[in-house]
Amino acid sequence: MLPTIKHLSPKRITGKVFLITAVTLVTLALVFYALLYLFLPSFYEQYKIQEVDEQIERIVLQANEEEATFQETYEQLEALSWNQNVYFYLLDENFHPLFSLNARTFEIEDGLGNRTTAVQPPTLEGFLEGYSQTVPITIEGRAFHLFFNASLQPVSEATEALFLFLPYILIVAIILSIGCAYFFSRQITKPLLKLNASAQSLARLDFSKTIKHDSDDEIGELSKSINQMSNNLEETLLQLKSANEKLQSDIEREREIEERRREYFSAASHELKSPITILKGQMEGMIHNIGPYQDRDHYLKKSLNTTEEMETLVQNMMQLSRFERDLLNQKQVEIDLVHVIQTTLHKLDYFREEKNMTTNVTLPDEQFVIGNEELVKRMLYSVIHNGYMYSPAGGNLTVSIKESGDETIVTVNNDGVTLSEEEQDMIFKPFYRVEKSRNRHTGGSGIGLYLVSQMAKALDVRYDVSSSEHDVTFRFTFQKRE
Repeated sequence: MLPTIKHLSPKRITGKVFLITAVTLVTLALVFYALLYLFLPSFYEQYKIQEVDEQIERIVLQANEEEATFQETYEQLEALSWNQNVYFYLLDENFHPLFSLNARTFEIEDGLGNRTTAVQPPTLEGFLEGYSQTVPITIEGRAFHLFFNASLQPVSEATEALFLFLPYILIVAIILSIGCAYFFSRQITKPLLKLNASAQSLARLDFSKTIKHDSDDEIGELSKSINQMSNNLEETLLQLKSANEKLQSDIEREREIEERRREYFSAASHELKSPITILKGQMEGMIHNIGPYQDRDHYLKKSLNTTEEMETLVQNMMQLSRFERDLLNQKQVEIDLVHVIQTTLHKLDYFREEKNMTTNVTLPDEQFVIGNEELVKRMLYSVIHNGYMYSPAGGNLTVSIKESGDETIVTVNNDGVTLSEEEQDMIFKPFYRVEKSRNRHTGGSGIGLYLVSQMAKALDVRYDVSSSEHDVTFRFTFQKRE
């Protein structure tokens, strides 16, 4: 008894199924009874009224078309009175009662000397309840009014009987619902309880228990599937966890690359507008021989230069595409930052000598950090190269390394130049050039520092730029090896 009560607890699936089923069955029984109580009397009343109207209409139609005599009409009304419990008055043209069915008899002359046995009409009082109508009727050439009253008392009596029967209906519905709900809930949830016990074992990583359910239905197939899953889960769990972590990392990285791609191509579209507009204007001018554009050789050279600028921009876009693939596939390992800086400075000796600049280096013997050597080289190459290119001749460029807790900070400083706060905020945007003429021959393509920022983000390296009245400083913060 106690296990049964425990299973019927509202917190357990058996109890929930039992309660839902019982309540549903009782509710359906009550709803059906309520519909019967509410709509059956109304339906029956409408049905009776329609039936009476149709038969009265048929009798009146036969009398009006002189297809029935006075006696035949009387007999038809009498039959209808007995079958449908309808009371009739025959009224003259002034609505005075002449005779009525269901009352004492008397004789009436039809105006042709013929006398018909009829009944003495009682008063109209007592016939106002129910369904009453007065219709004109012509019998053997004489005009009358036919008043009829259909009693609806059986309808109200049926309604009262239904209401008095409600407690018995309710008791029977509750008893049957509880019995059916209990049987249904036990049959449905019994195999589910077994599955639940097995699932709890799997949750505790106990793979020794199996489910024994030999049926061929969906629950039997589910039992076999759980048993099979239990056999493979222990080995698969670690593989799934590793794959999931890698997938999340790849999705996040791909999302970042897609965001950078949208940002870049938005800027590229803006950059392409100017050369395309210039090229279009020059071509139209030369086609129509307008003003100075009559010198076609001169403006063909200018158009060629504009086309070369567009070609450079497209090449930069292709370079970015290859660069994004490198970012996606890059692996970070332990690298010697001192070796990377020294190698990069050696590659840039030509630019230093061309500007007759002095390079001051403050580096330890070695400094290991976490990163990708190829990307770090490209990142530092771009920043140091910009330092040589945009510093005045004879200037100074300083590269240093400083430790700060678990971090290593690389600083690149070049004097003789300065950046406004607006330029500091915009310098890492694609196609932004400090050189105001926006000439790519003197101011670069505007994607170098943008690529630096993307490489730094891919390497989890913090970066920033600051400027004073006389110099500009770039800082990169790496994580030291553990």
